[in-house]
Amino acid sequence: MRVLTNYPQIGLVSSLSTGGPTSFLTSTPLDFDRRQYLTEINAVVNDSCRTSREIASQDFQVLVDIVNFVSKWSDDELKQNFLSPIVEAVKNRIVSFAKETEKLVPKYLIDLLKIVNPGIGYDANDYADGKSGVEALPFRYDVEAYTIQQLIGSIGGVAGKRIVDLGCGDGIYARKLVEQGAEQVLGIDLDPDFITKGVEANTGYETKVSYQLEDIQNPAAHGKNDADIVLGSYVMSYPKNYAELVAYAKTVASHLKPGAKFVGFGNNAFEVCKKAKYHKYGCVKRQDSDVDGSIITGEVKGLKEPIITHYFKPETYQKAFAEVGLDLEWRPVQVDPNTMQSPGYWNELIGADLPGDGIKGQFAAMLATKI
Repeated sequence: MRVLTNYPQIGLVSSLSTGGPTSFLTSTPLDFDRRQYLTEINAVVNDSCRTSREIASQDFQVLVDIVNFVSKWSDDELKQNFLSPIVEAVKNRIVSFAKETEKLVPKYLIDLLKIVNPGIGYDANDYADGKSGVEALPFRYDVEAYTIQQLIGSIGGVAGKRIVDLGCGDGIYARKLVEQGAEQVLGIDLDPDFITKGVEANTGYETKVSYQLEDIQNPAAHGKNDADIVLGSYVMSYPKNYAELVAYAKTVASHLKPGAKFVGFGNNAFEVCKKAKYHKYGCVKRQDSDVDGSIITGEVKGLKEPIITHYFKPETYQKAFAEVGLDLEWRPVQVDPNTMQSPGYWNELIGADLPGDGIKGQFAAMLATKI
């Protein structure tokens, strides 16, 4: 049993491998050394994740109590210093547990990670449901997947190539890329539920597809400049501000070889959607303003929670990409000619009925080259 002996007044005695109390006292003196306290707490967490095959379930509540307590502190730096090591330790345990047991990741580990690192906000199972989730929407294959396929085809296809799938979700594109001839695909996502689903679906792809649980804007998600293609389906729609946008673009650039390509699909940067639109496509889209970082809400059929993304002007994307050595071009999205939908069904979405000068006014995807 490991005891936080320096601070008995706090009431925490915990060993994350042999058990501990299930409550955390919040009546603490204002003058205790919080930095040293955090150091001891994080040592307990990291020791457990290194030495025990499984964090005891009763310790989940200990950590939840600690996190809830620290979240009330007004010192953001201290909170971040506390949460970051726990996020890393628990993420590492989830990934290693998934590799060791193939499918069985304890639910309390995933729940804990969601408390300290909320992720994307909507449910992975709802999203990936092939009958009623986002994956079942015709848009996903008639427009999104077809456009991605055409863009990748325009740069030579995937045969024999190393590919990174940023924001990989449950690995649906990673598996398809291997089926089309990719040599290796690394999927990176910050949501543990999605990574778990990817691992569960990886039978037969183990030597070709691997996963990394990481927030794309973090340096830990950076690569080694050895990928031929980086794919990002909606990943560039999640940054909340310019600094995050640059951080996402930096991760893209870090994976690519010089001259290699980023293929991106996401929100239409050439459209400001100030009223609810696209009901007939299964996703009601709303946008609060045309300012960079503005919230875009997507209420999607099959999802209990809305998808929250953010708007950036085309020129803002260009600037952020250029800052990290990426030359960004915009390419019109395309509709699969074999769609089962009626002629003209997708025109409103892709902007085919709008007057435009080249790409302007139309739905566009990204194709960027590492300089």
